[in-house]
Amino acid sequence: ESKLPAGQTASVELRWTPDLARFGGVDTLEGAVTDQIRARVYECAAVLGERTTVTFNGETLTTSMRDLVVTQVVGDGGTQLHCETVKSGKRVRAEVYVAFSPEGFRPMGFVNGVRCAAGTHVDSVVQQVAEALVRVAGRQQHGKDLAKELPTRLVRSRLFVCVRALVDSPAFDSQTKDQLVTPASKLGYDPKLDPKKLDKGLAALPTLLDSVLDLVRFKDQQRLKREVRKGAGAAGGRPSVPK
Repeated sequence: ESKLPAGQTASVELRWTPDLARFGGVDTLEGAVTDQIRARVYECAAVLGERTTVTFNGETLTTSMRDLVVTQVVGDGGTQLHCETVKSGKRVRAEVYVAFSPEGFRPMGFVNGVRCAAGTHVDSVVQQVAEALVRVAGRQQHGKDLAKELPTRLVRSRLFVCVRALVDSPAFDSQTKDQLVTPASKLGYDPKLDPKKLDKGLAALPTLLDSVLDLVRFKDQQRLKREVRKGAGAAGGRPSVPK
């Protein structure tokens, strides 16, 4: 029976138990299944915030969205994580978290508390982050303009991006809400990040920045090899290293 805290006149309590018969008649759930359930419960705690108590197997969970990202994805105590908020007036409408992903582009997202890792809320942020990384990497290369050498599609392959957004009347591509299709102009807030703050935050992520600079070095090596082969052909088979 739910007991209300002192001074509170209304409450909602939700309890659920897995229907084990639907899992092939097993007596208990374990392994990957319980890991998935545990992850979803922690996500609920992070999204709902301090005003809602979430428990898992009797344990009360107190976690923030940043804690969730650090423990489940980034690690290192969050030292390699850039966090930023987007406000509309005094209200926070989006939380943005950026880190290095060794596994290729890895998006994570929530729209009005619903897990949704694809769509305009994520795309608008990823594009800004990728462009900012190109700018910051260029400064590391003595102010070189890398916009033509580094397409954002290559840079995004190094990114983990999490966006938690509050969207006005969100529209999704299906009932499963896998992708937000609301136009960026109708999210209910301006998704534009502060360029100076973003550049400064990304410059403080050496692992991510080094991975982007590795792309630059790789493209430089490829260009040098092409020039050497071209010079060798022009010299009748003798290699000619460009100056």
